[in-house]
Amino acid sequence: MEFGINLYMSIAIAALVATCLAYATSFSGLSTTPYHPLLACALFIVPGVPIINFVNDMIDNYIQVGIVRAVNTVLMVCAMAFGIVIAIRFLAMEDVVIDKKFSELSMVPHDPYYIYAIAAAISAMGFSMIFNIQRRLLWVVAVGVSLRYVRATSSISSWGWVR
Repeated sequence: MEFGINLYMSIAIAALVATCLAYATSFSGLSTTPYHPLLACALFIVPGVPIINFVNDMIDNYIQVGIVRAVNTVLMVCAMAFGIVIAIRFLAMEDVVIDKKFSELSMVPHDPYYIYAIAAAISAMGFSMIFNIQRRLLWVVAVGVSLRYVRATSSISSWGWVR
């Protein structure tokens, strides 16, 4: 609260700005899938750590603290939803109709799998930095995730996952 603004209001504002920027990128013409950023624009605000802390406290029998963290998480999600809805109403996104546009999005990969393996390695290195993995070991994380991704994608068959 350094700037005197409510935490939940700042989350709502961040979601609103992210949604507006994602919608603006749909007009750039740089992507063949312009609605994907709109679906994923507020992922940076998802309260994953508070959810983990809630579950951890409930398992460790700290019921009151767990309930407080659960309520905090619900309020964060509500603030995110509020910001996204306000952005959708503010921008009058008439071309974004859930029944028509979002249900038609293809989630089939359109790029070679090595591109996804590289993206997974970069993401894993980023998460490793959060959890204080030493910088000299980041290449190990990247190689391990890439190999896991290659193994997972090579075991796909027409019948689903083969174990």
